[in-house]
Amino acid sequence: MSRAADDIAFVLVPPSFSPASFYDKVVPLLEKNGFAAHPVDLKSVNDGEEAPVSMYEDADKIHSVAAQLLDQGKGVVLVASSYGGIPATQATKGLGKEERRAVSKPGAVVSIVYLASFVVPEGSCINDLVAGRMPQNEQKPPDYMSMDPEADGKKVFKHLNDSERTEYASRFNKHSSRSFDDRLTYAGYLHIPSVYVVATDDVAISPEMSQGMVEEAISKGAKIVSKNIHSDHFPMISHPEEVVEILIDAAEQGVKLLHS
Repeated sequence: MSRAADDIAFVLVPPSFSPASFYDKVVPLLEKNGFAAHPVDLKSVNDGEEAPVSMYEDADKIHSVAAQLLDQGKGVVLVASSYGGIPATQATKGLGKEERRAVSKPGAVVSIVYLASFVVPEGSCINDLVAGRMPQNEQKPPDYMSMDPEADGKKVFKHLNDSERTEYASRFNKHSSRSFDDRLTYAGYLHIPSVYVVATDDVAISPEMSQGMVEEAISKGAKIVSKNIHSDHFPMISHPEEVVEILIDAAEQGVKLLHS
């Protein structure tokens, strides 16, 4: 087992409408390489019977999972897909290396890996970018959005065969509308080295949109490395081996930061 596998753990944040099981191909590949992986179910994704859930509640849950690992002295690579990039970014407040050392705490979030994800400036939200473009086929109750498994599945699972597409699309749940309006208050990518995976065959977040978000973040001082995968919107499902290669590289870079 490498030093990175000893010292680094992964926290995996799913996209909107989606369960943590969207990482079910990535987790065993990481474990095969000796890494612990912790998928997180988002509070904003549920059956729609709960009170509206905010993006900040998702961020608090992600923060809690990561902080427990940091308290064990681990470095954490935080991985986020699509919507998950916003609460994941928000969740890093207080978890960077300098912030942890300032209060004499071990561990740190050493990398954020964005998988065809939203990277927005402080003060912005998803709806600033995509209002009117995201699936809103049903709103029952009105505080929740839902996906059309067949129509939307064909768009976001373009690289899967029919059987797999049907299986993963069947896992979609409702998503709290409020979370798309909640504004980022902490741009963690300005403080933590990051990787952005551009899905070059994505129709939900186009490669051009991805690159634009990366360039804007870099213009504000972010250290983000951009990498391409010829993938649909969910590379962790359609191209898990390529994703894991990128994740392990992030871990190997992260362990150097952890011990520097």
